[in-house]
Amino acid sequence: MKIRPWQTRSALAASIAALLLAPLTCPPGLAQSTEEIAVSQPADSLQAEADGLYAKRLYKEALPKYEKIMLDANTCEIRMTTAKNFSQEQLKALNDLADCLCQTKQYSRARAIYQQIQAYWNKQPSCAVGAKNQLESELAVAGCYFHEHNYNEAERLLPHCAELAKSNELEQSYRRRLSTLVQIYKGEALYRERNYSSAAKVFEAALEQLTEDNSIYLSYDLNKMVLESLGGCYQYLGAFNKAEPIFRAMALLDKNYFGDTDIRYGWSLFSLSEALKACHKNTDALPIYQKSIYVFRHNNRERLATEYGIDDEQLKQAALTDSAEQLERKKKLAQALTIAVYGSEASANNKDGDKNLQQQSGQSSMFDHCERHPASEKLGAWNLKPSGLRDAPGWVWVNPRVERKAILVCIHGLGLHHRAYESFAKRICKEGITVVSFDVRGFGSFLESRGNETLNMEGCVSDIVNVLGELRQDYKGLPLFLLGESMGGALALRVAAKSPELIDGVVCSVPAGQRYKETGTKLKVAFNLVSNKNKELNIGQGVVNRSTSDQQERMRWSDDPNSRLNLSAKELLNFEHFMRQNATYAKKITQSPVIVFQGNQDRLVKKEGTYDLFEAVGTQDKTLVLLGDREHLIFEANPFKDDITLGIVGWLNAHSKK
Repeated sequence: MKIRPWQTRSALAASIAALLLAPLTCPPGLAQSTEEIAVSQPADSLQAEADGLYAKRLYKEALPKYEKIMLDANTCEIRMTTAKNFSQEQLKALNDLADCLCQTKQYSRARAIYQQIQAYWNKQPSCAVGAKNQLESELAVAGCYFHEHNYNEAERLLPHCAELAKSNELEQSYRRRLSTLVQIYKGEALYRERNYSSAAKVFEAALEQLTEDNSIYLSYDLNKMVLESLGGCYQYLGAFNKAEPIFRAMALLDKNYFGDTDIRYGWSLFSLSEALKACHKNTDALPIYQKSIYVFRHNNRERLATEYGIDDEQLKQAALTDSAEQLERKKKLAQALTIAVYGSEASANNKDGDKNLQQQSGQSSMFDHCERHPASEKLGAWNLKPSGLRDAPGWVWVNPRVERKAILVCIHGLGLHHRAYESFAKRICKEGITVVSFDVRGFGSFLESRGNETLNMEGCVSDIVNVLGELRQDYKGLPLFLLGESMGGALALRVAAKSPELIDGVVCSVPAGQRYKETGTKLKVAFNLVSNKNKELNIGQGVVNRSTSDQQERMRWSDDPNSRLNLSAKELLNFEHFMRQNATYAKKITQSPVIVFQGNQDRLVKKEGTYDLFEAVGTQDKTLVLLGDREHLIFEANPFKDDITLGIVGWLNAHSKK
């Protein structure tokens, strides 16, 4: 059989399948008769080139080279009736190709190859090499199912993998490590299915193995995953007393590995503060929460400093190249930026809020044995990593060159995240308005925070109140306003009704709950509440298409990895319940001035709903602005249309407390 480069992938797959059906004695890689099979070995240079690209995480570039190696290994005349062996190079080429397919998210193709490898090893005589490869190939198949979101099938295979990991033919240290990995994988599959009770039990067992057996060397990633996933399970189950020590150990792990200003450490502290508050340990929770906010501010300050050309490295370079006068101006600008981001001196002192963290933990050295970096090997089908928390839950935009006039806190709409306000924020900060935009739980950065991935409107109200309290204290003398669009507008109204003392005014854009084409969504929600309330519904394309007619904006929104357009029936029901209460809370707003915006071309939210909600607002100081050419997105439009900037700045200035 000869495979030509121009032949179809299905032909290649058929060739591979045929090759893998041939029996092979164990161990693999023994010299084979050239009379039975003549193999053209892959060139060392091509293998090195492919592996080099893989090591640099350039998987798409590496993939065609691995495919070429696979073709070179099999483009020869093969007499299938007499072939009894498979060369080591062929097996390596198959595994390399499948692995690279996984890293490019082509899990279905990878699974087909792994299943053939698995079938091959299942037919080999029992030995240590065979047992190891049989386990790893079946585990890889389960990993592909996992990433295809077929969690049930992954769970079905994992118990057999656990049995294979007990084989006496395997080294003891390998058995222990693989047994722990299988537990972690099973826990992750259960977590993704939102079966938190069962997942917690599995993670507890994995944690027990890790803490009792220091010979199990796993990467930082897997150790962190056990902690954050178990803590997330406890949080969803309301077992906050169990979550507290887990999140504390997680915070210590991140602090020891990355330092006390790393964004991952800030998130771990945030999770710990949440657990402490839920346990009514408010005295302990406050400094931990304030330190997490300090870390988030620090990362915002570093980002802005780089944008303005005044971060530490840029200032060092300026000291070598700029005049003394230029350098002094940059230093003053850097100081002004620090004051603008941190506010009061007390806020900057929150960096010591974690000073008692280790003293209160009985697990301070719990993971001293884990590897700082994953081993330098192929990533495999599972390649699970802890939550990719590389972003703060809130972003700050400030211009340190202009005098600050007010603080504007922004809340995004359904499916979006805090950076949706970036275009608007960059424009309005030139007018002296500092913008702080936060993610709603279940969106944006919270999608990577275990225990916070689901939409939680009431939790977000609490988050906003806490943040406003900190900002009110740190920016004394500056007026503080709240802006929300769509879902964010409803949240802003709720906060204004509950905590009017924290704000000087509310800006609401299309906050009504009455929407076009609601019937279809409600029917889907009702059906899934009966069948599977946790199964996510794809409401995204309809929301995107009715929010904007701009094709580029639609594509940008749909392709944004930080946006979320799939929600479960349970989440959508809670969302609808929250939105239906808009008018009730609007009536309770009697102190704060309110300005409401509505696009006349909005095809998502009904104008009549916004009019009715405006009438319900209790305060006498209220304004309705109807924008004739605008669609649903006004302040989150990208790019932001500048024609209302002066109007909104004028309203903010007019309602600033003197």
